[in-house]
Amino acid sequence: MRQLFVWMTGVCVGSVIASVQASEPATNSAINPDEVAAASVQISATRDPELKSYRQLLKGLNAYEAHIARAPDSVFRFLLIPQKPDVSLHDVGLRIVSDDSSIPIPVASDGGFTLPRDKKAETDNADLLTNQKKGSFRWRPEVRSAELAANTRRLGDLRLECEIRWAVEYDDLPFLRRNMFRAAGGPCHSSMITVIYFSPFKSSAVTLVSGERKMALTLAPDGLRYSPPLHEQSWNDDAVIVFDPVTQ
Repeated sequence: MRQLFVWMTGVCVGSVIASVQASEPATNSAINPDEVAAASVQISATRDPELKSYRQLLKGLNAYEAHIARAPDSVFRFLLIPQKPDVSLHDVGLRIVSDDSSIPIPVASDGGFTLPRDKKAETDNADLLTNQKKGSFRWRPEVRSAELAANTRRLGDLRLECEIRWAVEYDDLPFLRRNMFRAAGGPCHSSMITVIYFSPFKSSAVTLVSGERKMALTLAPDGLRYSPPLHEQSWNDDAVIVFDPVTQ
């Protein structure tokens, strides 16, 4: 069946690509699980701060719980990814803010954070705000099962990330584009939609492995972008994607 769309992981809401030409990604930083406290910078002092609806991100948390069978031993976080070279995660602060409340959220040194459930924040239609200007970061989900090597990703984890992102971004997509995705079966289940992911480092090859079965995945010339077969049920959730680093 002919490919119709490309959906890139980690892009800002509203910038999903509905063509077969993908834009250039921002370079991924290495994952560092060491968490640090949220910066004490006053977010309200930042003009035009980066924000996202708390209710919108809760849809991602709900999707994670609804599809947890894909990755039953996983940990789910959201990631803040700098959009510009001069944007640092060192001083980033993150809070859930409504008219009469402000809840600080710890941010890890790699930009990861866990979204708490807060009924009042949901009722108040709160926002998640950083102390950085709008456009400084993009957001994406990260699902990671336990005991995976640093150069691997589990297919079920990526499938679950796709479900989370689809839930979070659905309402913000343009009407026509949203319905095109739905008509094709949704980005996580259709052979007509190619979902682009970014490798953890620049790679020379990306291979999908399940027991003795192996399949080389197409890798973009930049060595960072690849597309796993999320829709192909002959590959089970425990299949592993192996990244071969570029050697100098």
